[in-house]
Amino acid sequence: MKTKEDAKVLGEEIKKVLLQVIDVHEKAIRSLDGTELAESYQSLISNVTRQVRDELLPRYEGAKIILYEDGRSVRDFEFELKRHWNRAISSYVRHYKNATPPSIKKLLDSPDYENAAEEYERLLIGQVQVLIIPMLKKQLAPGDDFYLFCRELMAQTDHDIAVENIAQSGMTPAQLDCAFFGMFGLLVQAERYAEDGRNAQAYSALIDASHLIGMHEGASYAMARFDEVAAKRHAKQNSLKSRDGKDKIKMRAAELFYGLGPKDEQGRRCKWGSANDAFEAVWSALEKEAHAQGVKLKISDRTILSLCRRLHKRDKDGTGFEIHVEIMQIMPDGTEYRVPVL
Repeated sequence: MKTKEDAKVLGEEIKKVLLQVIDVHEKAIRSLDGTELAESYQSLISNVTRQVRDELLPRYEGAKIILYEDGRSVRDFEFELKRHWNRAISSYVRHYKNATPPSIKKLLDSPDYENAAEEYERLLIGQVQVLIIPMLKKQLAPGDDFYLFCRELMAQTDHDIAVENIAQSGMTPAQLDCAFFGMFGLLVQAERYAEDGRNAQAYSALIDASHLIGMHEGASYAMARFDEVAAKRHAKQNSLKSRDGKDKIKMRAAELFYGLGPKDEQGRRCKWGSANDAFEAVWSALEKEAHAQGVKLKISDRTILSLCRRLHKRDKDGTGFEIHVEIMQIMPDGTEYRVPVL
């Protein structure tokens, strides 16, 4: 701590943290000792398990799904290779159907033009099978090269450049052509390794293909909702800014609670006679300060009354938060000088 100003800044931060602790006092210890976290996780596990067992699984009764013991027992390499080819090609088709101009997409989605939509899908599948895959098969390591390239795009791109690229294209790296080439290339490599009897390499290529496909599916899910989500997040951020302003007012109210309290003959602070007495003095002071600054007091009287009640209760319990900050300077001879700053 170098200056009085530094100490003031730190003191304000400490007060803010302690005020937040006051607001959630009942939960504070439970959060710190892990009790609340453990209960939250246990509740999540129990609720999801119950919902799946009671509601979701009955919907699949009589159907073959690839999860759980029975489904996993049939998922050998050939099964998974075929499944991932279907996932990759389906992702390619969905992506380029959605990437068409709005007028064409509306036409393709219309039940009246079902034949046109089916023909367009066949065209896209043909592009993969007849054009893209033969090109990739001519390369030594098409999957590895494109997979590494996509990973680098996500890991190394400058933040501002990444934001600009996504804003301009409406796509993340996992949605670009290079990502599709990586999916197809990795599956080509998986087939090659399997044919050569190199099972470990075959499975590793299949896993990486699944990773790339999963990234694409996740990105597509998010980007399809991006504009609406961005608008809602902006609104929530404005709400948080408003809450931060209220926190500052509450911190000032806590200071006034201790600063305006009655004092004894020696000038030492005494407890308020009641929380209502404290509230009337604190609220009046807050209103005068707001009026002097030419602003509206953006907090309810009920919030300040609730705060005063909690602080008054703490005073009675001997657990109040009357904070004093001071600078301590230690001289070369060990002498300590203390200067109150708050």
